[in-house]
Amino acid sequence: MSAPPLPLVRRNRWAISFADLLLLLLAFFVLLQASGSRRDAMLAQVSRQFGGRPMADGVEIRAADLFLPGEALLSARGEAQIAALARRF
Repeated sequence: MSAPPLPLVRRNRWAISFADLLLLLLAFFVLLQASGSRRDAMLAQVSRQFGGRPMADGVEIRAADLFLPGEALLSARGEAQIAALARRF
């Protein structure tokens, strides 16, 4: 008598694609972090690739400066910062 055949192992092929996607995302964010001073240029290029316009250099707003502590409401200072930015553009 011969030995019974080995069972076929069904592989989840989606897991391989998902792992590839995660590794690509990780590599992208590592490159962004490592670029340092070239970060703005790299983000501008990524924005252009997706049809957006890059922001002007030196424009950075912290969320803590815009909102009231512990709330999702704009503070008066935040409204002023957004209005100044809107006038600039």
